[in-house]
Amino acid sequence: MSIPFFSIDFKYSDWRNYLIGSFGANYENVFEKEISKRFKTENHMVFPSSRMSFYLLFKKLFKTGDEIIFSAMSFPLYVKISCQLNLIPVLVDIETDHMTINPELIKKNITNKTKAIVITNLFGHPAYLEEISIIAKDNNLIIIEDCAQSIDSYYNNKETGSFGDYSLFSTGAVKTPTTLGGGILVAKNKSLFNNIKDIKKNMRNSKKISSLTSYYIKNLVSILNSYPFIYSILSHRAIGLLKKNNPELMRKIFYSGIGNEKIYNPWERPKQINYQFSVGISQFNKIREMTIKRKKNSSILDSLLKKNKKISFLKEGKNVFWNNQYYIIYSENNLESLYEQIFEQGVHLLYENVWDCSNYKLKVKINDPLINTKKICKNMIRVPNNSMLSENQMISIGEKINKFLKY
Repeated sequence: MSIPFFSIDFKYSDWRNYLIGSFGANYENVFEKEISKRFKTENHMVFPSSRMSFYLLFKKLFKTGDEIIFSAMSFPLYVKISCQLNLIPVLVDIETDHMTINPELIKKNITNKTKAIVITNLFGHPAYLEEISIIAKDNNLIIIEDCAQSIDSYYNNKETGSFGDYSLFSTGAVKTPTTLGGGILVAKNKSLFNNIKDIKKNMRNSKKISSLTSYYIKNLVSILNSYPFIYSILSHRAIGLLKKNNPELMRKIFYSGIGNEKIYNPWERPKQINYQFSVGISQFNKIREMTIKRKKNSSILDSLLKKNKKISFLKEGKNVFWNNQYYIIYSENNLESLYEQIFEQGVHLLYENVWDCSNYKLKVKINDPLINTKKICKNMIRVPNNSMLSENQMISIGEKINKFLKY
């Protein structure tokens, strides 16, 4: 049986809400209340995507020529949007323990043009949030927290998103929790929040039946592919052919927006509709349940891979509760062969070499060599640790990797 690179934790309650939301009452207000409880604020908005909220936020916050500090390993589309808005992204190298932005290097890159720091909690692991918060406060800088992958991760008992002046969350199809496409903006500045809210009321994103229908079908296929048995029949062979014959197209499918040279269109996604909010309610009610299962699966992989000197993997930091959104291994040994061979054995690994923002045709500022980013980013693979997988499946994955990378 084949194992997908991601899966949506879709159990009975999710299917029930999916069907009720497709044909039943309006759940948007109920979902909004769930968000308020989670983030303890009324200053939040849901969007068709987190990238739309990023675009509107940056358009309102900054002016031409402002410098914004980013981790060199973060979401390239956010850097691209900054360039599109005539801002100057300043890329800063990562620390090696958790692959997040290095606080000491942030200090070196602050100038009189610096207006903000974007903190990316990459792979769900919190960055050094308190340390960076002090740096921002000392230099009168805005913090934008990119929590696309880090819902239910904590730093010193505070959830990610609590540190930023503005925080962005993704509830896209491959995220946990999911609304099968969407994002959330949380803001501390009430005035600017209301300004963006007014813009959102006049959104021109697609409401065409054709757009909504195709998106609905795409989401349904994603859900079905979450089940290894169905994925084995429905997609594994097709993805294998795509991987062999058109790897660039496969990359575009799996990493939407990364590397796309077209001008970013904030209205690219159709407006969220009722079934997405209904599913979101179910998903937000079981966040911790899904986190615990991913952490358990990750610990199985840890125990199997820890003696393998050819492999490194992320470890939970001190004073951190990590949601284990992604399980990442790092190796400089036969990575391409590992990817190919394990895929042939039915386990869909995924290259994670897309996060180096200096690799794209973007007008960015780089003051220091991105030594860690360059070394690590090209040697990473994501291993499935999804909450839909069983203990035996996790053991099988770990054993396959160890067998190939003999130690």
